[in-house]
Amino acid sequence: MRLIPAALALAAVLTSASAQATGWTHTKSCWPDCTTTLTFSSILDLSPKYVFKDTDAGGDATVTPTGGSLKIVGGQLGVYSGWFDSPHIDKGQAVTVTFAEAVVLKAFDMDNLLGGKFSLSVDGAAAKTYSLSSYSISPELTGKSFTFGHAGSDYSIDWLKFVCAVPEPGTYGLMLMGLGGLAFVRRRRG
Repeated sequence: MRLIPAALALAAVLTSASAQATGWTHTKSCWPDCTTTLTFSSILDLSPKYVFKDTDAGGDATVTPTGGSLKIVGGQLGVYSGWFDSPHIDKGQAVTVTFAEAVVLKAFDMDNLLGGKFSLSVDGAAAKTYSLSSYSISPELTGKSFTFGHAGSDYSIDWLKFVCAVPEPGTYGLMLMGLGGLAFVRRRRG
């Protein structure tokens, strides 16, 4: 009888230690659908940031600009620096999307009539260049912070699609150890 509370306490301590060691915490279930598509369909006055509350993919998502203020016109997100009325991301400007939890960038739609390229940095790593004409990135990128920058072409962001990041194998291992311990205690009692 005394072993069950002790086993539960041990499982809680191990799970807590794992979450701190891996940096991954999960507050809500990803199943069956943990997809979040950030769309920019309303007209937004100039703003220093925009917050999407409690997304399915990774908690709150905060969108912030570099080099101006956020501006949305006709469903397109960009940075307004005072000289061009249409929202776009120009040289020296960027838009950063930061989630509370790790997510995977699955797809996107950038608007630029001439094609071209944009830069993308994940969690502060060196930026890589991607084509504006594609709608996905391979390999998929996982992180909490995604910075979309200028790489030779002005563009705006129509939408971004994110999904939950899969927990590290150690998280599942600790969960299975805890369930195994509970089964062992149950078997000894029965």
